[in-house]
Amino acid sequence: MWISSKSSLKPPYYKKTFSKEIMPLSTNMSTPFGHTPINEDSYIRFANFIPELLDVDIYFNDTLKVRNLRYGEETSYISFSPGDYKITIFSTIDNAQPLVETSIEITTPGLILTIPLHSLDKEELNIIEDNALIIPNEIFVKFVNLSPNSPPLNFIFNLVDIFRNIIYDYSSNYKLIEKAPNYHIIIQNAQTNKILYDLPNIVLEPGNAYTFFAIGIMDGDPPFKLVVSLDGSSYLTD
Repeated sequence: MWISSKSSLKPPYYKKTFSKEIMPLSTNMSTPFGHTPINEDSYIRFANFIPELLDVDIYFNDTLKVRNLRYGEETSYISFSPGDYKITIFSTIDNAQPLVETSIEITTPGLILTIPLHSLDKEELNIIEDNALIIPNEIFVKFVNLSPNSPPLNFIFNLVDIFRNIIYDYSSNYKLIEKAPNYHIIIQNAQTNKILYDLPNIVLEPGNAYTFFAIGIMDGDPPFKLVVSLDGSSYLTD
């Protein structure tokens, strides 16, 4: 669904009981552009956006899959067959008590997922679907607001409002954007129209899907910034 106003906001996440810079990194429910990978495995990656700056280790079914994932970093996609998986996340420097212990059930083959770790207060993981039908010479983008004290945000590409009123812990769907040699990105307070982040001359390659994450703390530490990730549907699908 498109996030267009506060009255229509619903989380586009799977919730299972289960200095200005742009950093290359590393949704929604299925979109009209949805597509599946070449084989029946699913692919999951993790991103560490926890503002407390903890490095984390991630276990699947008590097997270490990711070691020392630092703030602002993401993993490569890891392939998984359909099934039930216990996920346990520890601070790298203290594995006595898990930060998160939950489970997910992968029942549908061909999923491409991102799990952004961004809060120590959440008992569940947010799981964002990265499946997009890639069209040659076209560019798809989505925007996720993971800055905990930010106002609702507008995401502007080359002076065009692409996404509006994206509140904390919510994501847009993919959107096809007009091709250009480069892009001027502006993040705006949706309530006041004040410019919060201004970043010119960003190059995006056609034939790809990207996710932009707003992370960090407004007027705090770690500072608010924008990071961009090349999504797996750009290279894992047929």
